[in-house]
Amino acid sequence: TGKPQNGYNLFTLNDIISSATKGEITSVTGDVQIDGAIILMESQWNCNLDLSEDECNPKWKFTRIDSYPDTITSGYNYRTIDYDTGMQKRLLRKLYGIRVV
Repeated sequence: TGKPQNGYNLFTLNDIISSATKGEITSVTGDVQIDGAIILMESQWNCNLDLSEDECNPKWKFTRIDSYPDTITSGYNYRTIDYDTGMQKRLLRKLYGIRVV
């Protein structure tokens, strides 16, 4: 349709987290809020182009891929440095977030 539609091409973070964790986590709270997360987002489009675009409904699959056993860390984080050359100091920050790939 070209416009955002819930469940078709528009999702909330809570929808994505709930689907990725198979309902174990239903909102951006707990370890996801503290450590972040990496979510794999896959879409499958099986469309008959001879039919109306209304007949073409994608299937979405979300998988949390940062919480597998034997990974170095869980969640998603990165570090950034800001330099203040006048005062000869630096600020090292560790940031957390949700990465959708």
